[in-house]
Amino acid sequence: MTGLTLSMGMSLSAAGKDSLQQDFANPPMEYRPGVFWEWCNGNINKASLTSDLEAMHRVGMQGGKVFNVSGPQGPVRFASDEWFDMMAHVCDEAERLDMEVGLNLTEGFNCAGGPWITPERSMQAVAWNETKVSGPGKIQLQLETPKPFYLKFNPKLVIFPPQFIKDMTFGFYEDIKVFAVPTVGEGRIVEWKEKTGIPEGHHFSLERVLAPTPVDSIVASDIIAPSKIIDISDKMDADGTLNWNAPAGKWTILRMGRMSTGSCTRPGGRETTGLDVDKFSRENVKFHFDHMAKPLLDKPNVLPGKNIKFLGIDSWEAGAQH
Repeated sequence: MTGLTLSMGMSLSAAGKDSLQQDFANPPMEYRPGVFWEWCNGNINKASLTSDLEAMHRVGMQGGKVFNVSGPQGPVRFASDEWFDMMAHVCDEAERLDMEVGLNLTEGFNCAGGPWITPERSMQAVAWNETKVSGPGKIQLQLETPKPFYLKFNPKLVIFPPQFIKDMTFGFYEDIKVFAVPTVGEGRIVEWKEKTGIPEGHHFSLERVLAPTPVDSIVASDIIAPSKIIDISDKMDADGTLNWNAPAGKWTILRMGRMSTGSCTRPGGRETTGLDVDKFSRENVKFHFDHMAKPLLDKPNVLPGKNIKFLGIDSWEAGAQH
């Protein structure tokens, strides 16, 4: 009986070894590598897309994720009806070849957006300007509109010329609050820009952001108690004119509002570049999905989970949002 058991175990082990060798030589589709399949700015046609997929199939690739990236403008405009027809054709061909394809939900590979994203639907930032005044007495002055976020806080982020981003955002700005804050010295918490979501660029040290501010690094006179901050939003007219009876002391007036961060999709065609969608808004994310994914998923021959396996967002290089 013992010998029979040992013989069966050895037989199963050999079978398992053979199966492992076979699967290694010819692995199931879900274990095969795929590619980042970059379509260069509409330089595509159905025959070339079929040829690409068949070439991937011949060398044992699983499939790929489709990106529309920059290059000389081709005949098929990104996100046009024809472009989505091309993508639907790819889904059909992937099913024929038993391969897997997916779609990156933006042009380029820097998060998610497109030309349908208006400034108010784009990634938002709180921007402000500071005006120094003294009391007691009546303060009447014009408060300047805060400078564009992408110029004030991201001077090193010059992937797009400032005028290009200005044209994209149409000067969108919406007031939130006006505060009077006691004027103090220059003491600031460690890495204050990164901690409030406005770093200069999109790469910064997480260790520095998480680092606590040493207790003795800021003098007590530079610490402002929340109870000393006065909301004077109702003292500013629609045109930005402030009329306020200031208490005694030196005050910093903060005019605060929201505007687009100016972050744009990239790399892609200039004609189809768009703003990045506001990730903190369910409504706006759905609006983007309805423009970037729904036109494909609504096609009768596109079957989610069968001939298109996934939708994706490749990376996060759109800067911070708060």
